[in-house]
Amino acid sequence: MSYKVIGDKNVFAFEYTLENKTQNEKYNYWGTIRLWVLGINVCKYQSENQVFEHEGYLNHTIEWLCENLEYIVGYDDYPLPVEGNDMNDIFEKVYKFEADELEEELWFGANSRWIFRHTWLNTRDGSILPSVCFRRLGNVIEVSWDNEFYRKYNIYYLSEKASFQINRMEFIKVIIMFLKSIISDFRKQDKNLVDWIENLQKKLKFYEIVEEGAENQGLSF
Repeated sequence: MSYKVIGDKNVFAFEYTLENKTQNEKYNYWGTIRLWVLGINVCKYQSENQVFEHEGYLNHTIEWLCENLEYIVGYDDYPLPVEGNDMNDIFEKVYKFEADELEEELWFGANSRWIFRHTWLNTRDGSILPSVCFRRLGNVIEVSWDNEFYRKYNIYYLSEKASFQINRMEFIKVIIMFLKSIISDFRKQDKNLVDWIENLQKKLKFYEIVEEGAENQGLSF
């Protein structure tokens, strides 16, 4: 199976492959995604003494990235007054919060809405996808993951829990290249979903300004 690699695996990269057949429904974009952070394949896991890769319907994750990239790389700070070394640390503290019913509803509601915009787990659609969180911290993007909850399903990620920081412009460069590449491959495979694919491409046009800014800083797209 042939994979496309976008970025540097030893820094930050996406790797993917699509099932090589014509699609007729948008939920039929079946394939595999690998997320690489500092040489770690975040999506690789083990179950019953066998090692597996992520495999599933990729359009859900791609659509989510297109919709939420502005929150990930822009100005959408975590809303709750909780401090920690990284998002894994913060989430541990957040879920210990106790108050009256109204306050708890407001607290966990704010947390859930932010998670939806910054964590791609909700796009898995039945597949085994790592719980990865992306957030901006000034000039870097924090990429954190915590997959300990999968243990109860006898699934063990090779890198179960970690957090790293990636240069923000490098992150933007790689993710835009990745999205453009995979959306282009969607289009090649499917001639019947032109409107849906064009809508995804339109969402990325906003980042043409970002690309120009990155090029001015010496990062080529």
